[in-house]
Amino acid sequence: MPLPARVRTLISGLTTGQGSNKLPDNVKKVILHYQSGSRVYGMRHFLHRTLPRVQYNNPNVEFELDQQKTPVFPEVIIQFGDATKSVVKARMLNSDQLYEKFNEAAMRGKGDLPA
Repeated sequence: MPLPARVRTLISGLTTGQGSNKLPDNVKKVILHYQSGSRVYGMRHFLHRTLPRVQYNNPNVEFELDQQKTPVFPEVIIQFGDATKSVVKARMLNSDQLYEKFNEAAMRGKGDLPA
């Protein structure tokens, strides 16, 4: 029995495009640290458009949203199985740049990336 067109469209949107790749097995957790209601459009776009694809295609990775009410610099923290982490500074990045740095940090394995 074929899937309804709406379901096919939703699944296609999650399995293609930016964020649809598989992260390395050593990535255990991804934390998005940002100020709620901030004007950091790159982080918001990444959160609403790219992150759902990353989550769908990486079901074994834990994702955490750390919304702060006080001003903070936005960042994405990637935690690895060997207890190391990589921090991607998201300030002044659009969502495409943020995804590129996120993906590069996840593939590289550890160490901080400058903004």
